[in-house]
Amino acid sequence: WRWPARPGEMPLYVQRTFRLKVYGLLSIQLTIVMCLLFVVRYLVTTNEVNETLLTGGFYTMGAVAVLGTLLLRLYADIYPWNYVGLANVTLMVGVCWGLLPGNLSQSYMHIQVLAIVLFTAVGNFVLAPLLTGVRHDSDHHSASPIPLQAKKWSRGPPS
Repeated sequence: WRWPARPGEMPLYVQRTFRLKVYGLLSIQLTIVMCLLFVVRYLVTTNEVNETLLTGGFYTMGAVAVLGTLLLRLYADIYPWNYVGLANVTLMVGVCWGLLPGNLSQSYMHIQVLAIVLFTAVGNFVLAPLLTGVRHDSDHHSASPIPLQAKKWSRGPPS
């Protein structure tokens, strides 16, 4: 780590690895949400769940997901609770979207939007190192290969 050259500007290597981390986490989150959406939707359609119960579950899970998102702000700087909260919100959103009542889910527009954002995040994650010139060597000013980067993320911030 070194201080920015100009006030308010992070070093380029920090910006590059930050992009990788953001798009990597976003890709993982959206993949989990998409999978949960399909699993819950399958369970709902095969078990013929009462529409009133489905609507109540959808709005309840939506409210809990919003509350979880607000709580994330409180734990934003407290590792590992920030990642635990992020995982919980991801799971709640996946279940919530899977419980979307029939009258709202007929067009499947929410799945299309989710898929577009997912493919964009994965594309950015893959292309970010190539477009920003990140090298994969042992120099601490460059990003390490993606599996090693993920290992660093799981350890939390440096102490």
